[in-house]
Amino acid sequence: LVCLHASAIVVDGAAIALVGPAGAGKSTTAAAFSARGFSVLAEDVVTLDDDCEDLEDRFFVRPAYPCIRLWPASAASLFGSRSALPPLTPNWDKCYLDLTQQSGQFESTPRPLAAIYLLGERSDDPEAPFVQPLDQAQGLIELIANTYGTKLLDKHMRARQFDLLSRVLARVPLRRVIPHKDAD
Repeated sequence: LVCLHASAIVVDGAAIALVGPAGAGKSTTAAAFSARGFSVLAEDVVTLDDDCEDLEDRFFVRPAYPCIRLWPASAASLFGSRSALPPLTPNWDKCYLDLTQQSGQFESTPRPLAAIYLLGERSDDPEAPFVQPLDQAQGLIELIANTYGTKLLDKHMRARQFDLLSRVLARVPLRRVIPHKDAD
């Protein structure tokens, strides 16, 4: 299986992956969607599955664990206070949003992947946020840069990864989102 450094939410029964490097805002965006009534399917690791018995040759996102880990500034921005969420551990600043405590906020069933949004560098342009399509070649580079376990892959596993991501990009729209620097 191929694992992306991403979060995934469910919109109209389908998974939307939010991909990006550390600090891009994947978890914060997923938590913002959750606060607005959307279910979260995965946080930090999105597992792509093409081995489902599906006649439409779709890709599925498997559910992960029912929580979102947020930095205190994100908790404050979304929930009004840094202390609105409990700490994940006593010796780390991250907070814990338990999705089992909110009715319907965690999706426990694999969902078909409908779109991928790559979170880009923030902009102070007053017109931001921007959403831009990415071509397949650039998209493949971006997705490979945001996969997990790359040091553990042998040549056959690496070939499988390239094949799966290429097939995903042939069927699933990929867009870059340039958010505004101001989280509000």
